[in-house]
Order: sequence, then structure tokens, then C-alpha cells
Amino acid sequence: MQEAVPTSLFIITVNSLIGFAADQHQFIADDWSHLAKYLAPAFFGMLMGLYIAKFIQGKILKKAFGYFVWVVGIAILTKEFIL
Repeated sequence: MQEAVPTSLFIITVNSLIGFAADQHQFIADDWSHLAKYLAPAFFGMLMGLYIAKFIQGKILKKAFGYFVWVVGIAILTKEFIL
């Protein structure tokens, strides 16, 4: 599990960089401040997640991630269909 966390983060990073590079011609200077609002917390969360993954067993991480995905899914469905 400890190899899966950095590998997943690397794949997400590469995927995001490819998407960013593909649309760079539409990117304007004002978007950098907007982008920074998301990059700073994401980077902090990545570092925090890597640190926490060293101390929590893989079985617990899997279960917690499953619950997290379930809660996010319910929140998205609620937002789209009820609110």
C-alpha cells in the first residue's frame, strides 16, 4: 500500500500536467492566481497523505478511502439530483 500512494499521486500529477499542457494556449495570466488557490492545498494534502501513510496500516487506509469515496459520491449525487 505504501507504494500505491506515491504511484497514484504520480499518475494524477502526470495526467494533470498533460491536460494543462494541452490547453495552455487558452490559459491567460489571470488564471495563475486561480490555479495557485488549488495547487497550494493540494500539495500540502499530498505531503500530509504521504506522511500519514507511513503510520497507518494498508488495510485501514483501504477502508478509509472506500468510505471517503462513498461519501464524496453521495455528496455529488445529492448536489446534482436534489439541490
